[in-house]
Parts: sequence; structure tokens; C-alpha cells
Amino acid sequence: MASIDFGKLQSVIKDKNSITRDVKNSNRCYPEYNSLVSNYMVKHNSFKEKESALHIISMQNWIQRKETTTSAKKIDYGQIWFTDLGSNYKPECSYLHPAVVIEMVGIMVLGYSQENADLQR
Repeated sequence: MASIDFGKLQSVIKDKNSITRDVKNSNRCYPEYNSLVSNYMVKHNSFKEKESALHIISMQNWIQRKETTTSAKKIDYGQIWFTDLGSNYKPECSYLHPAVVIEMVGIMVLGYSQENADLQR
């Protein structure tokens, strides 16, 4: 697997100017990102087909929704809502799951998913 220079990435995180500098105008993250993509391709070959499909959908959702701050549908307390939990180490804690809306803070929705509760016992 390709090595990633975490020290270099930490220096980017600590740099107060990195919050406004576009990555396309810097060479500090690009080599590390290439290494990440290379490592991902190697690891992806060991995925089962279902996990691969779930992961691809989740990553594409993240790309498409990264800048989204509102929902096209009205969300109410107590509703069961499907939410993409993203990628985690175990597929049971990841991807698309039903969750009950229990709180709304501004534009953020806090939900409860039975699948997650079962794993925390």
C-alpha cells in the first residue's frame, strides 16, 4: 500500500490559511490524495459486491450533497426517515438506514436507528 504522510496533512490542518486555499492551488494534499485513491482501489478489490454498491452510493451521495443545507422534503418529529450514515468500519453501522427523527437543531436532524442501538448493547 502507498504511504500517506499524516504529518504533512496535520500541518495543512494547522495552517490557518488552508481554510480558504483551494486544493487545486496547492500541492500539499494532492500527492496524499493520490496515495489514498491507490490504497482504496487495492482495498476495494476485497469488498463483497453488496458492500461495494453501498459504498459507491454513499460516496456519491456525499459528493452530490456536500453543499446541501436543506431537504427537499419536510421532516417532522417522530417520522421514520432513511438516512445515509456514510462509511464506517462495519457495514451494519454504515450506509442507508431507517432512523426516527427525535430532534431538530437548526438545519440538523438528530435521529435514532434501531440497527445502531443493537450494536451498542
